[in-house]
Amino acid sequence: SYVSCRRSDELAYEDALAAAKANGEDTSDLEEVYKTYREGDSLKEYLALRNATSGYHPAKNKVNTSLLAVFCPYAGTDDVRWVMKQADLELYEKLENSLMDTTYEYDVYDYDLEYDVPMYFISGSMDYVCNTSLTRTFSEDITAPRTVFAVIAGGGHTPQYETPEAFGELVKQMLKLG
Repeated sequence: SYVSCRRSDELAYEDALAAAKANGEDTSDLEEVYKTYREGDSLKEYLALRNATSGYHPAKNKVNTSLLAVFCPYAGTDDVRWVMKQADLELYEKLENSLMDTTYEYDVYDYDLEYDVPMYFISGSMDYVCNTSLTRTFSEDITAPRTVFAVIAGGGHTPQYETPEAFGELVKQMLKLG
């Protein structure tokens, strides 16, 4: 669940910083990246922070999702063009800036926390993009006829690709609940 991009990145940083300190590493570069991130507002700072913290959140279940996107039987010419445009950060930022701004400022808590339908959440234990603890807390904070939160151990941001069998089993179990 996408609770808050900004808060997810802050938690990823806090976790990475704690891990670096515990390992006796020099944290000055990590701290500088975070400072630049806090002062900036572009995709460049956002991606720099993600790159600096991602090594401290290694998903054990890995898959190359870029290749999946390109070689998906449902991918079309526009999908391939979109993947290629991401290689040019300046162009990508220009094209996607308003979407990124909206996504980055989004916080699910700004909206209604009451739902008339069951709410099911599946998260990878190592998802630092949509932070697992934020998703768990959100699932506990909402009101719904039924709420289920499940974690795929070792999973990152895309457990549906990383461990499709485990993900599929969880979805089947949730669907049986109604």
